[in-house]
Amino acid sequence: MKKEGAFTLIEMIAVIVIIGIIVAVGIPAMSGLTRSAGLQGGVRQIGNAAALTRQFAITHRTVAELRIMQTGFSVFTNNVPVDKWNNLPIGVVVDNGGVTTSILFKPTGGLVAKIDQYIVVREGVTNSFAALVATNSNMSTVTVNAVLGRVSYP
Repeated sequence: MKKEGAFTLIEMIAVIVIIGIIVAVGIPAMSGLTRSAGLQGGVRQIGNAAALTRQFAITHRTVAELRIMQTGFSVFTNNVPVDKWNNLPIGVVVDNGGVTTSILFKPTGGLVAKIDQYIVVREGVTNSFAALVATNSNMSTVTVNAVLGRVSYP
């Protein structure tokens, strides 16, 4: 009589346990990757918004302002919004002390302020009192050069 090949109950349980261990180790690693991607996405959003605000100031020959709140930003000129409010990814905030940050670009592309501007973007949330609650120490900085208005970020 031929013996048919089949898995025993012990072998099936062993495979399920191994899969469970792999999943238990993999899920925290994946969530860390997603948070990191959210932070980098927020930094790119702020950097691109600053570059586009500079470009708007140059092409329209006017002073353009990038207003940045903790969870979003918009472009203004003559105190009138040019763009809708854009939100940062969930779990990403601008560390600006709870006040609106304004970066003003001259028609030449440089900044109205005579010093470089720094925008600190970090992983965190705002609570019901609009206070920043950092979820960990991951952060990045967008730098805007005062003379040229050039935007740089990692």
